[in-house]
Amino acid sequence: PQPAPTGPWENHRGSAYHGASSKASLHQVNTINSSNPPSETQSRTLQSRYSDTMASLGVAVMSFVRPSLTFKTTKLTAMAAIARTFVTIEKAATNPANKIQVFVSRTHDPYVNLSFEHFLLSKTPEDSTVLFLYTNRPSVIIGRNQNPWQEVNIGLLNKKLGAADKVDLVRRRSGGGTVFHDEGNMNYSVVFPTAVFDRDTHALMVVRALNSLGVSQAKVNERHDIVVVQKSKGVQGETVNEAALPLLEDKPLKISGSAYKVTRKRALHHGTCLLSSKHLAVIGKYLKSPAAPYISSFGTPSVRSPITNVRVDNKKFEQAVVAEFKKLYGDVKVIEVTDFDAARVELIGKYHEEQKVRSHRLVYLFSCYS
Repeated sequence: PQPAPTGPWENHRGSAYHGASSKASLHQVNTINSSNPPSETQSRTLQSRYSDTMASLGVAVMSFVRPSLTFKTTKLTAMAAIARTFVTIEKAATNPANKIQVFVSRTHDPYVNLSFEHFLLSKTPEDSTVLFLYTNRPSVIIGRNQNPWQEVNIGLLNKKLGAADKVDLVRRRSGGGTVFHDEGNMNYSVVFPTAVFDRDTHALMVVRALNSLGVSQAKVNERHDIVVVQKSKGVQGETVNEAALPLLEDKPLKISGSAYKVTRKRALHHGTCLLSSKHLAVIGKYLKSPAAPYISSFGTPSVRSPITNVRVDNKKFEQAVVAEFKKLYGDVKVIEVTDFDAARVELIGKYHEEQKVRSHRLVYLFSCYS
């Protein structure tokens, strides 16, 4: 502890803890009852209680407690409750007894969501089946084996798109093509034993969820994508004016693409679902690189397809997919995850940093040579 201040008792403020997430700096403590400060013994007791609580959160404790500072019991109780939440998420994911699990993310940070997804693939029990639903802010997600200079108009990424200051570029750990995410697109991810790997099982699960919401034309095609066959306006890769498009007669329009990662014991199937994206008309701009004609590489090229929205509410889609998952595997409690929760799991923090470093290097290198 720092030495006690001399002279009259004064008010002091300080951050109660400091975490890995930018949103983690929450609590501040204030002097109360400054006319009757606690004794040295009381201060040591308070600091010990505080340190124990913060240690359970896995964060560094700042040694700044002075005799003039006291901690309200309600704040200690709140911090203990937060600690229990963190323990619940990590222990639930890794508990061998949990054969069926459902997680729903409440953060739109693509780096956090893809890191949490990889955590589930790496650390959940080998014989468990896990559903993870998440929505990202505007971002371009490229496949593991793709060349971003062939797939993405990287020069657009740092420009505003609606309310977003920029569009994130993230490389995922699965194969497949480049996709555009935003708040009108919900992503589903299922982690399950490799022994029962099948490309269509969970795509069909999503189709049944869409059918229950009135999207009766949804089906899985030969490429394992989900399409709808209807008279509608689709957006081709380079199209920027949706209103000017003609109606497409009975042509399948893609609403969901899938990608996979298969390890020795665990498999991952994740996919998108275009519900109500506001950016259909400009997606093609981001997914068409002006440098592509001048580059030859061994990267896996994306397959371009006309796309459309199914105009379904995010919450209703989330509930419908969870309901279909439970029909397949049994009832289970849904666990919600925030970026603050995820940041407290050390391994997720490691994956998160790896994701950001790789993605930022791509954009930096492009800016150096453009």
